[in-house]
Amino acid sequence: MNYLMPDLKPSRRLIPQKEVEGILAPTADRLTALHSVWAETVHLLRESQSLVSSETSCGYFFPHSRLFANLTDMRLFSYLNNWLAIREGWFSTVSRDITGLSPFRPQDWRDFLVQSSSTKEVQRTSSSVSQVQGRKDAVRQRLNIHLYDGNLPSSSSQLMFAGHTLSSTHAEIQSHPLRLLLWELNQINFMAELRFLDCKLCSASDSDHLLQARREDRMRRAGNILGGGRLYSSESVSEGLASPVVAEALEAIEMFRECLSYWPEAPASFLIPVPQSIAHHPEAKITHAELARFYVRTAVAHLGRLPEMPRMYPERT
Repeated sequence: MNYLMPDLKPSRRLIPQKEVEGILAPTADRLTALHSVWAETVHLLRESQSLVSSETSCGYFFPHSRLFANLTDMRLFSYLNNWLAIREGWFSTVSRDITGLSPFRPQDWRDFLVQSSSTKEVQRTSSSVSQVQGRKDAVRQRLNIHLYDGNLPSSSSQLMFAGHTLSSTHAEIQSHPLRLLLWELNQINFMAELRFLDCKLCSASDSDHLLQARREDRMRRAGNILGGGRLYSSESVSEGLASPVVAEALEAIEMFRECLSYWPEAPASFLIPVPQSIAHHPEAKITHAELARFYVRTAVAHLGRLPEMPRMYPERT
Protein backbone atom coordinates (compact mmCIF):
# COMPACT_ATOMS: atom_id res chain seq x y z
CA MET A 1 0.00 0.00 0.00
CA ASN A 2 1.24 3.47 -0.88
CA TYR A 3 0.71 5.54 2.25
CA LEU A 4 1.78 8.75 0.51
CA MET A 5 -1.17 8.37 -1.86
CA PRO A 6 -3.71 6.72 0.45
CA ASP A 7 -6.94 5.07 -0.54
CA LEU A 8 -9.57 7.55 0.60
CA LYS A 9 -12.57 5.21 0.58
CA PRO A 10 -14.88 6.25 3.44
CA SER A 11 -14.57 4.45 6.72
CA ARG A 12 -17.61 2.92 8.38
CA ARG A 13 -17.38 4.99 11.54
CA LEU A 14 -17.39 8.70 12.12
CA ILE A 15 -14.86 10.10 14.55
CA PRO A 16 -16.60 9.99 17.96
CA GLN A 17 -17.40 13.34 19.52
CA LYS A 18 -15.26 12.47 22.55
CA GLU A 19 -12.24 11.91 20.32
CA VAL A 20 -12.85 15.18 18.48
CA GLU A 21 -13.08 17.05 21.78
CA GLY A 22 -9.84 15.46 22.92
CA ILE A 23 -8.07 16.52 19.75
CA LEU A 24 -9.43 20.04 19.89
CA ALA A 25 -9.33 20.64 23.66
CA PRO A 26 -8.17 24.23 24.07
CA THR A 27 -4.86 24.57 25.87
CA ALA A 28 -2.53 27.49 26.38
CA ASP A 29 0.01 26.22 23.88
CA ARG A 30 -2.35 26.28 20.87
CA LEU A 31 -2.45 28.99 18.24
CA THR A 32 -5.41 30.78 19.78
CA ALA A 33 -6.00 32.86 16.66
CA LEU A 34 -6.87 29.68 14.75
CA HIS A 35 -8.17 27.26 17.36
CA SER A 36 -11.82 28.28 17.72
CA VAL A 37 -12.35 28.39 13.95
CA TRP A 38 -10.54 25.07 13.56
CA ALA A 39 -12.93 23.48 16.09
CA GLU A 40 -15.96 25.06 14.40
CA THR A 41 -14.85 23.76 11.00
CA VAL A 42 -14.41 20.21 12.25
CA HIS A 43 -17.82 20.39 13.95
CA LEU A 44 -19.49 21.47 10.70
CA LEU A 45 -17.78 18.67 8.79
CA ARG A 46 -18.99 16.13 11.33
CA GLU A 47 -22.53 17.53 11.20
CA SER A 48 -22.58 17.13 7.43
CA GLN A 49 -21.48 13.47 7.83
CA SER A 50 -18.57 14.16 5.49
CA LEU A 51 -15.75 13.67 7.97
CA VAL A 52 -14.81 10.03 8.43
CA SER A 53 -11.97 8.22 10.10
CA SER A 54 -9.60 6.39 7.77
CA GLU A 55 -6.49 6.33 9.91
CA THR A 56 -5.77 2.73 8.96
CA SER A 57 -5.31 3.72 5.31
CA CYS A 58 -3.45 7.00 5.85
CA GLY A 59 0.12 6.97 7.06
CA TYR A 60 1.86 9.27 9.50
CA PHE A 61 5.45 10.40 9.26
CA PHE A 62 6.03 10.35 13.02
CA PRO A 63 3.99 9.28 16.06
CA HIS A 64 1.00 11.61 15.90
CA SER A 65 -0.40 13.48 18.88
CA ARG A 66 -3.57 11.42 19.10
CA LEU A 67 -1.46 8.37 19.80
CA PHE A 68 -0.43 9.95 23.11
CA ALA A 69 -3.92 10.99 24.23
CA ASN A 70 -5.80 9.40 27.13
CA LEU A 71 -2.92 7.20 28.26
CA THR A 72 -1.93 6.29 31.79
CA ASP A 73 1.26 7.95 32.98
CA MET A 74 3.14 4.65 32.86
CA ARG A 75 2.01 3.85 29.31
CA LEU A 76 2.87 7.36 28.11
CA PHE A 77 6.27 7.08 29.77
CA SER A 78 6.84 3.75 28.03
CA TYR A 79 5.91 5.19 24.63
CA LEU A 80 8.22 8.18 25.05
CA ASN A 81 10.98 5.86 26.22
CA ASN A 82 10.85 4.02 22.90
CA TRP A 83 10.60 7.26 20.91
CA LEU A 84 13.66 8.72 22.62
CA ALA A 85 15.57 5.59 21.68
CA ILE A 86 15.34 6.43 17.97
CA ARG A 87 15.01 10.21 18.19
CA GLU A 88 18.69 11.15 18.08
CA GLY A 89 19.39 8.81 15.20
CA TRP A 90 16.36 10.04 13.33
CA PHE A 91 17.27 13.72 13.57
CA SER A 92 20.83 12.89 12.53
CA THR A 93 19.91 10.89 9.44
CA VAL A 94 16.55 12.12 8.19
CA SER A 95 16.46 14.00 4.90
CA ARG A 96 15.42 17.65 4.85
CA ASP A 97 12.61 16.63 2.55
CA ILE A 98 10.60 14.86 5.23
CA THR A 99 7.79 14.23 2.76
CA GLY A 100 10.13 11.77 1.06
CA LEU A 101 10.22 9.49 4.07
CA SER A 102 8.26 6.28 4.06
CA PRO A 103 5.64 6.93 6.74
CA PHE A 104 4.14 4.44 9.12
CA ARG A 105 0.47 3.88 9.80
CA PRO A 106 -0.70 4.66 13.34
CA GLN A 107 -0.91 0.93 14.04
CA ASP A 108 2.69 0.47 12.93
CA TRP A 109 3.79 3.15 15.38
CA ARG A 110 1.81 1.49 18.17
CA ASP A 111 3.46 -1.81 17.35
CA PHE A 112 6.87 -0.21 17.72
CA LEU A 113 6.17 1.94 20.76
CA VAL A 114 4.70 -0.86 22.86
CA GLN A 115 7.69 -3.11 22.35
CA SER A 116 10.28 -3.48 25.07
CA SER A 117 12.98 -3.32 22.35
CA SER A 118 15.57 -4.94 24.57
CA THR A 119 17.79 -5.86 21.61
CA LYS A 120 18.90 -3.88 18.62
CA GLU A 121 18.83 -6.61 16.01
CA VAL A 122 15.64 -8.14 14.69
CA GLN A 123 15.44 -11.91 14.79
CA ARG A 124 14.26 -13.54 11.60
CA THR A 125 10.70 -14.79 11.97
CA SER A 126 9.69 -18.35 11.17
CA SER A 127 6.55 -19.49 9.38
CA SER A 128 4.94 -20.20 12.71
CA VAL A 129 5.17 -16.57 13.84
CA SER A 130 1.85 -14.77 13.68
CA GLN A 131 1.19 -12.04 11.15
CA VAL A 132 0.96 -9.53 13.97
CA GLN A 133 4.42 -10.40 15.27
CA GLY A 134 5.78 -10.38 11.75
CA ARG A 135 4.43 -6.88 11.23
CA LYS A 136 6.00 -5.72 14.48
CA ASP A 137 9.35 -7.16 13.46
CA ALA A 138 9.13 -5.46 10.07
CA VAL A 139 8.47 -2.12 11.75
CA ARG A 140 11.38 -2.66 14.15
CA GLN A 141 13.67 -3.52 11.26
CA ARG A 142 12.81 -0.31 9.42
CA LEU A 143 13.52 1.70 12.56
CA ASN A 144 16.77 -0.04 13.47
CA ILE A 145 18.78 2.31 11.26
CA HIS A 146 17.97 5.09 13.71
CA LEU A 147 19.10 3.22 16.82
CA TYR A 148 22.58 4.21 17.91
CA ASP A 149 24.74 1.97 20.07
CA GLY A 150 23.97 2.73 23.68
CA ASN A 151 20.76 4.50 22.73
CA LEU A 152 18.34 1.63 23.25
CA PRO A 153 15.15 2.15 25.25
CA SER A 154 15.93 2.42 28.93
CA SER A 155 14.81 -0.30 31.32
CA SER A 156 14.83 2.10 34.27
CA SER A 157 12.05 4.37 35.50
CA GLN A 158 13.99 7.47 34.41
CA LEU A 159 14.64 9.14 31.06
CA MET A 160 17.06 11.83 29.92
CA PHE A 161 15.82 14.61 27.64
CA ALA A 162 17.02 18.17 27.06
CA GLY A 163 19.46 17.85 29.93
CA HIS A 164 16.79 16.76 32.40
CA THR A 165 16.29 13.47 34.20
CA LEU A 166 12.62 12.51 34.10
CA SER A 167 10.78 9.85 36.08
CA SER A 168 7.52 8.06 35.36
CA THR A 169 5.61 9.77 38.15
CA HIS A 170 2.57 11.91 37.36
CA ALA A 171 4.39 15.10 38.34
CA GLU A 172 7.25 14.41 35.95
CA ILE A 173 4.89 13.47 33.10
CA GLN A 174 3.41 16.97 33.35
CA SER A 175 6.85 18.59 33.33
CA HIS A 176 7.99 21.12 30.74
CA PRO A 177 10.55 18.80 29.06
CA LEU A 178 7.92 16.16 28.34
CA ARG A 179 5.39 18.73 27.20
CA LEU A 180 8.11 19.96 24.87
CA LEU A 181 8.64 16.43 23.59
CA LEU A 182 4.93 15.95 22.87
CA TRP A 183 4.80 19.35 21.18
CA GLU A 184 7.74 18.30 19.03
CA LEU A 185 5.94 15.20 17.77
CA ASN A 186 2.87 17.27 16.93
CA GLN A 187 5.00 19.92 15.22
CA ILE A 188 6.80 17.40 13.03
CA ASN A 189 3.49 15.93 11.92
CA PHE A 190 1.99 19.33 11.18
CA MET A 191 4.99 20.23 9.03
CA ALA A 192 5.01 16.87 7.25
CA GLU A 193 1.31 17.05 6.43
CA LEU A 194 1.53 20.65 5.28
CA ARG A 195 4.52 19.97 3.05
CA PHE A 196 2.93 16.83 1.62
CA LEU A 197 -0.28 18.69 0.76
CA ASP A 198 1.65 21.65 -0.62
CA CYS A 199 3.71 19.40 -2.85
CA LYS A 200 0.64 17.52 -4.06
CA LEU A 201 -1.54 20.57 -4.74
CA CYS A 202 1.21 22.59 -6.43
CA SER A 203 2.73 19.78 -8.48
CA ALA A 204 0.72 20.58 -11.60
CA SER A 205 1.58 24.27 -11.72
CA ASP A 206 5.20 23.63 -10.77
CA SER A 207 5.79 20.80 -13.23
CA ASP A 208 7.84 22.98 -15.59
CA HIS A 209 11.56 22.65 -14.83
CA LEU A 210 11.87 26.44 -14.93
CA LEU A 211 9.73 26.63 -11.81
CA GLN A 212 11.82 24.15 -9.84
CA ALA A 213 13.63 26.90 -7.93
CA ARG A 214 10.32 28.46 -6.88
CA ARG A 215 9.03 25.09 -5.76
CA GLU A 216 12.14 24.45 -3.66
CA ASP A 217 11.75 27.86 -2.06
CA ARG A 218 8.14 27.04 -1.20
CA MET A 219 9.23 23.79 0.41
CA ARG A 220 11.73 25.67 2.55
CA ARG A 221 9.05 28.14 3.57
CA ALA A 222 6.64 25.35 4.46
CA GLY A 223 9.35 23.70 6.54
CA ASN A 224 9.94 26.92 8.46
CA ILE A 225 6.34 27.51 9.51
CA LEU A 226 5.97 27.58 13.29
CA GLY A 227 9.67 27.38 13.94
CA GLY A 228 10.39 24.29 11.88
CA GLY A 229 13.58 25.80 10.51
CA ARG A 230 15.42 24.60 13.62
CA LEU A 231 14.31 21.03 13.10
CA TYR A 232 17.65 19.89 11.73
CA SER A 233 19.97 22.09 13.74
CA SER A 234 22.46 20.55 16.14
CA GLU A 235 20.49 21.99 19.04
CA SER A 236 17.39 20.07 18.06
CA VAL A 237 19.03 16.74 18.89
CA SER A 238 19.40 17.57 22.56
CA GLU A 239 16.94 20.41 23.11
CA GLY A 240 14.01 19.63 20.87
CA LEU A 241 12.51 22.21 18.56
CA ALA A 242 12.79 24.95 21.18
CA SER A 243 12.80 28.36 19.60
CA PRO A 244 11.65 31.72 20.99
CA VAL A 245 10.75 32.70 17.44
CA VAL A 246 7.82 30.28 17.57
CA ALA A 247 6.07 32.61 20.00
CA GLU A 248 5.69 35.16 17.19
CA ALA A 249 2.29 33.97 16.00
CA LEU A 250 1.92 36.69 13.38
CA GLU A 251 4.99 35.59 11.46
CA ALA A 252 3.89 31.96 11.56
CA ILE A 253 0.36 32.70 10.39
CA GLU A 254 1.66 34.96 7.63
CA MET A 255 3.90 32.16 6.32
CA PHE A 256 0.98 29.75 6.59
CA ARG A 257 -1.20 32.13 4.55
CA GLU A 258 1.48 32.64 1.91
CA CYS A 259 1.92 28.90 1.51
CA LEU A 260 -1.81 28.21 1.12
CA SER A 261 -2.38 31.18 -1.22
CA TYR A 262 -1.02 29.13 -4.15
CA TRP A 263 -3.38 26.20 -3.59
CA PRO A 264 -6.30 25.62 -5.99
CA GLU A 265 -9.60 27.11 -4.78
CA ALA A 266 -7.82 29.21 -2.14
CA PRO A 267 -9.89 32.27 -1.07
CA ALA A 268 -8.99 35.46 -2.92
CA SER A 269 -8.19 37.15 0.39
CA PHE A 270 -5.12 34.90 0.71
CA LEU A 271 -3.42 37.08 -1.90
CA ILE A 272 -3.43 39.98 0.56
CA PRO A 273 -0.83 39.92 3.37
CA VAL A 274 -2.14 39.55 6.91
CA PRO A 275 -2.39 42.94 8.70
CA GLN A 276 0.23 43.59 11.34
CA SER A 277 -2.13 43.52 14.32
CA ILE A 278 -3.41 40.06 15.27
CA ALA A 279 -5.53 41.08 18.23
CA HIS A 280 -7.44 44.09 16.93
CA HIS A 281 -7.56 44.11 13.15
CA PRO A 282 -10.88 42.66 11.87
CA GLU A 283 -9.41 41.71 8.48
CA ALA A 284 -6.73 39.67 10.23
CA LYS A 285 -9.35 37.70 12.16
CA ILE A 286 -11.29 37.05 8.96
CA THR A 287 -8.13 35.83 7.25
CA HIS A 288 -7.32 33.54 10.18
CA ALA A 289 -10.82 32.07 9.99
CA GLU A 290 -10.54 31.44 6.26
CA LEU A 291 -7.10 29.89 6.71
CA ALA A 292 -8.37 27.40 9.26
CA ARG A 293 -11.49 26.44 7.31
CA PHE A 294 -9.66 26.08 4.02
CA TYR A 295 -6.79 24.04 5.46
CA VAL A 296 -9.02 21.65 7.43
CA ARG A 297 -11.33 20.98 4.50
CA THR A 298 -8.46 20.56 2.05
CA ALA A 299 -6.57 18.23 4.39
CA VAL A 300 -9.64 16.08 5.04
CA ALA A 301 -10.31 15.83 1.30
CA HIS A 302 -6.78 14.60 0.55
CA LEU A 303 -5.84 12.75 3.75
CA GLY A 304 -9.22 11.33 4.69
CA ARG A 305 -8.75 12.35 8.33
CA LEU A 306 -8.30 15.33 10.60
CA PRO A 307 -4.99 17.10 10.10
CA GLU A 308 -2.73 17.91 13.00
CA MET A 309 -3.41 21.26 14.62
CA PRO A 310 -0.58 23.78 14.77
CA ARG A 311 0.35 24.49 18.38
CA MET A 312 2.47 27.09 20.04
CA TYR A 313 5.73 26.22 21.73
CA PRO A 314 4.92 25.28 25.36
CA GLU A 315 6.19 27.96 27.69
CA ARG A 316 7.46 27.04 31.12
CA THR A 317 4.82 27.16 33.83
